[in-house]
Amino acid sequence: MDFEEEIPGLPRDEGALLFGYKDSWAREIYETKYHSDAIRQLKPTAAPSKVLKDWPLSGECERFKRTTDNSGLSSAAENSMLDHDRVTISAFVESLYPENDTFNMPFGEMTITPDDAKQILNLNDHGVAVKYEYTKKLSWEHLYDLCKNCFGWDKETTYIEFNKCFSYKTRQFNMIQLIKMFKGTIENEHQGTLSDAEVDVAATAYLLAVLGCVIFPNTSGNRVDAKLLQLLHPPNKVVDYSWGTTTIVFFMAELRKASRLRTSQIAGNVSLFQTWIHDHYPSLKLEDVNTTWERCTPRGTKYKFTKNRSRAKEQQLVSLREKLDLLKASEVCFDPYKEDRASGHIAGRSELSYYFGPLWHPTCYVMYNGSRVMRKYGSFQTVPWHHINGKFKLDVEHIESNQDNIKVVYSGTPSVTEHWDKRQYHLVNAGRAVNRGDENALYGVVNKFNFLSKWCIDYITDGQLVPIEKIKKHMEMIDNVDNEEYAAEFGRK
Repeated sequence: MDFEEEIPGLPRDEGALLFGYKDSWAREIYETKYHSDAIRQLKPTAAPSKVLKDWPLSGECERFKRTTDNSGLSSAAENSMLDHDRVTISAFVESLYPENDTFNMPFGEMTITPDDAKQILNLNDHGVAVKYEYTKKLSWEHLYDLCKNCFGWDKETTYIEFNKCFSYKTRQFNMIQLIKMFKGTIENEHQGTLSDAEVDVAATAYLLAVLGCVIFPNTSGNRVDAKLLQLLHPPNKVVDYSWGTTTIVFFMAELRKASRLRTSQIAGNVSLFQTWIHDHYPSLKLEDVNTTWERCTPRGTKYKFTKNRSRAKEQQLVSLREKLDLLKASEVCFDPYKEDRASGHIAGRSELSYYFGPLWHPTCYVMYNGSRVMRKYGSFQTVPWHHINGKFKLDVEHIESNQDNIKVVYSGTPSVTEHWDKRQYHLVNAGRAVNRGDENALYGVVNKFNFLSKWCIDYITDGQLVPIEKIKKHMEMIDNVDNEEYAAEFGRK
């Protein structure tokens, strides 16, 4: 029995790129005779409600609000939705290829970009990589020092707080206890007993809750990692971090887990994901617009979750899955911010859109490749893919996959200093502008990796199956005719 027969639905590359397919939920769908029998509704973490509901800013003084506003983090909490659409989230995760962190749709690839994080959550998409200031294996003594600097606690008090999550000492804080301890500065101010130092302490505790609930929400419930205090001290450095890219990386890492067969939950900032879906796929009519939302403000609260609330979620998931499989490029809003930019209501798109290299959160990275989603920037890529992809390749000796998680590793040792800090030198060709009316053109919307999709094994045109190799060759010819330099280099003009 050959490899393809052992794994039904295996992509044509026999798993060379999509090495995690064998352990994915997508494979389960493919192998199930009737896909309506393969139903999984992911459960998003409820962490954001801890900071949004249990710690409202209306109970805090103006000094507190100024401090949190100046951090560049509070907007993420203010622009995250509390209610999540499990049907929509689950359906889109089914189209994820975690090996390249993109959603493979019938018309090509899509992904969440740093610009999306900026427009939806108003988070900085440039700045210092958080990995710079973060030590994963932090000693207890260092943690005690951080708690003293951030909260004014002595060692004994810190020890007590570290024991409130479990019956033993952990490097975590109980979120509920933290909120009870520090919220309500406006009341203390009215009593005349609130110093500037106490405001800073309360604001630091709030920002720690934002990190644990909005930026890095996980499935641990009411607990937040004390090591995150490294990113909040000293307070004046908090605003310098690239929180937008950090949020994306953490969420993408969680999406990778969510694509696995045995996963039932999804963590990370699901609100960012949900708003991104509503913005880019309006034809699916999954949302209702929040009438209190104001144009040119962050889009995180633009929509209200009012649909897919019925108990017939299984049927709704099947229906949405079928709609996604038939989706056309003309039904997608590739650049939902275009009108606001043209009118001058929001700033222009940064050059980071064309970045190709690693993005970081405290403990890992994902490889961001702007050339995969050029249609979002009004262009299509004219440079042969293998030329662009030469910078970073999968490290086949260290990649891992199982039914709970997937580990994607690239050769060449991705580096903060060599890649992110020098990102202006790691920009891909901007491609060629798409003319109005070209939305359905094959060369404008199909990415070369899309031929690996389990739903697009063969394309159908005029009722006839077209071999994959023939389409790929046609794509290369079009690309090379449009670019004489590369045509000469590869000899295919």
